Amino acid sequence: MRPKLISLDALVTMIMALDKQQFAEEYAGFYLLAMGLLSAEQLMEKRAVGKLATSQESEDTQPMTFGEHPHHDLQKAHPLAGHAFHLVPAERWLKMGRATACDICVPDESVSELHCQIQAAEGGLLVCDLRSTNGTKVNLQRLPVDHAAPVADGDMLTVGRYSFQLLAAPTLYSTLRLIRALDNE
Repeated sequence: MRPKLISLDALVTMIMALDKQQFAEEYAGFYLLAMGLLSAEQLMEKRAVGKLATSQESEDTQPMTFGEHPHHDLQKAHPLAGHAFHLVPAERWLKMGRATACDICVPDESVSELHCQIQAAEGGLLVCDLRSTNGTKVNLQRLPVDHAAPVADGDMLTVGRYSFQLLAAPTLYSTLRLIRALDNE
């Protein structure tokens, strides 16, 4: 069964109707929040050689640190923007890549047809790069090929240039409630 793709608006509606414990029980698991194209290295290269136009810079996202976790702004133009994949612990590995046959399809040219596989477990995710062209990273650190590595609550998973943040249900609840409160100020 493929992970369910849920809009952030729907998630906000769900969290506003429940308290944290109810949400964590009813919508248990992890959420891969689509963040956008991570291209800070290319931006730095373009800036160094003076080939960066202001309009180009606004199209890319750059990593920043919030506490101990790297983050970056949402890229609103991408088809996954404003969505999260809901993952529940399971025995089977999920395929992630550009191909529409993958369990998690990431429509971006930097993502290989079959890029990596992930498996939700009780403590987070395991991810294994499947010899992708552009690599798989956790918190901006490239993973070795064919080696399962953990992705913990709050970590950033990058496939090619496209990044996701992994949030456990209680963390997602707290984060979206905080954002909602800040938006209402």
